[in-house]
Amino acid sequence: MVTINPNESIWDQFVLKNTGQQASKYTDENRVKKAKKIFQNLRDWYTNYLKT
Repeated sequence: MVTINPNESIWDQFVLKNTGQQASKYTDENRVKKAKKIFQNLRDWYTNYLKT
């Protein structure tokens, strides 16, 4: 697995599935905007998870 920033969450099909997220379709013209939102949701999920 490769990541740009090892301090950030990873993102793959398993992480998305286990956190209730769904990646946008490749042809979606708002793909980048949606990806940023999903990534923020993952950050929030990890923050809440690590509190427990």
